Amino acid sequence: MVEHIPGLGAVPFSGKVSLDMFVVCVALVCAVGLGLLRGRGVLVAAAFSLYPAILFAGSVPLDRVGMAVGGFAHLAVFAAACVAVFCIVRRHVESWRSAGGVRNMLGVVLLAVGVVGLTFAALYHAVGFERTYDFTALLDAAFAAKGAWYAWLAAPAVGLLVLPRV
Repeated sequence: MVEHIPGLGAVPFSGKVSLDMFVVCVALVCAVGLGLLRGRGVLVAAAFSLYPAILFAGSVPLDRVGMAVGGFAHLAVFAAACVAVFCIVRRHVESWRSAGGVRNMLGVVLLAVGVVGLTFAALYHAVGFERTYDFTALLDAAFAAKGAWYAWLAAPAVGLLVLPRV
């Protein structure tokens, strides 16, 4: 079993920002950049791929089959399911490219926040990665609560409904 490394998430990175907050910010910037460069279809496919991956990662009984590798096995199953479903869904989602402007950027940013937020909430709730990695209190407050889990589950879906062609 992988040992829990206490305080690893709270290791300061560049003085004031913790390593896990830096990873969340980089993931958000990458998602926004990908959405602006390739169109919102990529983010829509990513959002659609997260839901089945969450169901699959939460239902695989790795603990009962003797896989004593901690949260990394669940993380690998979750990542593999996300990639597999994304490859299937991406071919069927049209790329919604707008002419640009503030409305397009707002739609991409909101969808990227929903996708990245749901991904990190899934790391907490479906994957159980918090048993292996000690996230900072700020990320715990944003993703660990039950109410936050339901809010992050709804965020990409609401974003897709509210901003279909913004």
